[in-house]
Amino acid sequence: MLERVVIPRKELLAYDKYMDAIRTQKLLMKDSLREGMEKGMKKGWRKGWRKGWRKGWKKGWRKGNI
Repeated sequence: MLERVVIPRKELLAYDKYMDAIRTQKLLMKDSLREGMEKGMKKGWRKGWRKGWRKGWKKGWRKGNI
């Protein structure tokens, strides 16, 4: 049989406030991580595209296709 425990209202409110702070922190961290990943992917894609374009241009120039 389970025992029923009475928790004072002040403690419940303090616990709710604590858990809200933790959830908010986690949400902010997830959003920051997602935003950083998006920026990094865009930057990496642009850098890779430019590098590939230059390499292709040079290769084509040497072969006389351009």
